[in-house]
Amino acid sequence: MPSALEMVQTLAVWALPVLFAFTGHAMVMAHMAWRLGDRSAEMRERLSLNPLNHADPIGTVLVPGVLIALGGFVIGWPKALPLDPRAFAHPRKALATVSVAALASNLAMALAWALLLKVALGQGAEEGLWVGVKMMALAGVSINLIFMLFGLLPLPGFAGGHIVGAILPPAQAARWYASQNLVFIGLIVLMATGILGAVLGPPFAALRALVLGVFGIA
Repeated sequence: MPSALEMVQTLAVWALPVLFAFTGHAMVMAHMAWRLGDRSAEMRERLSLNPLNHADPIGTVLVPGVLIALGGFVIGWPKALPLDPRAFAHPRKALATVSVAALASNLAMALAWALLLKVALGQGAEEGLWVGVKMMALAGVSINLIFMLFGLLPLPGFAGGHIVGAILPPAQAARWYASQNLVFIGLIVLMATGILGAVLGPPFAALRALVLGVFGIA
């Protein structure tokens, strides 16, 4: 069990990367929905850069905070984005497009954090400010890739689930989305049994190595 000081230091390093990852994801999702004709997010001020408009007390603060402090596999989510499929010309295709755009934003942010890590390492990153920058950049790469992979899970309500819904025939897609209420229970079981970490671990490690490799970081 980490000491209280170690927990505080770890939380301090991860706080901004987690907040930016979820805020950026939600904002890009809201903007893409707006571009495709849905004004629901705009009416609730979800096009804003203000993190408070996107933060969910449980998914953005409590769950990531506990997992970070305990050294577990960090997952989380922003406040649910209001979307009205009836506002889209092609609802299932639009939902998939919105989801893919949001996940792409996490990949872009992971690359941005990797670039910052490269800069920090170039400064030595052995003492002072650059040590903190290095640790924060590593956390930024990790949380964005974890969040992206988490979102890609082929489950109703997730980005991966919207992609599946866009591919299925209409009748099967309706049944697929109708099972969304069971997802949360399933996720709790997967997290509690360690299956979720085991599933996401290998692709996360491979993707992290790839992103860092783009900037020549071993």
